[in-house]
Amino acid sequence: MRTLGKDECGQGMTEYILLIFLVALACIFGIRMYGGKIKKGYTKGAETLGNIAR
Repeated sequence: MRTLGKDECGQGMTEYILLIFLVALACIFGIRMYGGKIKKGYTKGAETLGNIAR
């Protein structure tokens, strides 16, 4: 019975999965909040490079 309380084999995997979930959630939130600004930045950069190439 003593080994039952000390078995923490699955604890590390659970924490790892929770950490990955929280990072993914933060990425999704960030993309939704700043996606338009990022898109505008890439579009402006592509236009600038297009103008330089002419």
